[in-house]
Amino acid sequence: TAYEIRNCDWSSDVCSSDLTKAVKAAKSAPPGKPLPAQMLDLITAYWTSQMVFVVAKLGVADHMKKGAKPVAELAAAVGADAQRLHRVLRALAPSGLFVEKGSGRFALTELGSTLRSDVPFSMRNFALMMVDDYNWKSWEKLLDGVTQPSTPFEAVLGCKIFEYLHGHPDKLKVFAESMSSISGAECPAIAAGDRKSTRLNSS
Repeated sequence: TAYEIRNCDWSSDVCSSDLTKAVKAAKSAPPGKPLPAQMLDLITAYWTSQMVFVVAKLGVADHMKKGAKPVAELAAAVGADAQRLHRVLRALAPSGLFVEKGSGRFALTELGSTLRSDVPFSMRNFALMMVDDYNWKSWEKLLDGVTQPSTPFEAVLGCKIFEYLHGHPDKLKVFAESMSSISGAECPAIAAGDRKSTRLNSS
């Protein structure tokens, strides 16, 4: 598979000189992933973004807050194919969102819990907003944005972002809520103070 690149013998004569240099650099680097494997992770990072979007869109985390659940039960609750959902959850497990318990059961981790819709500073709406069609299609045109005078967003949708959002109230709502959630991730001290104030006001 592609992941076997990290254990591959790149010393063959068919290797280019640049690749050979990269491998030598990887061997001389501190213990860890070889450089080609690190680059592979960067290249395929969008796979993870799309899978996070899928579980956020389906509301999977909300159905796991009381403990581990069989995939078949989760799939029935969110309207997904059990076998395909199982593959997505298993693929996200190495990223720390879920833990596979065996017998087709998965549990939510603390990191995965940030995708719940009922927790303070939930990241669910941010996951939905960042990988929604209008953002995703704009990123597809990034090369044009670098080489052409127009911005990718305007090239794809024919208007500026806030003009588009005001014309799509459902997406504007998710955008506004996502901005609130990201403030908790980017400003943890402020977020912690806000949570403390909330507890004091409710006591």
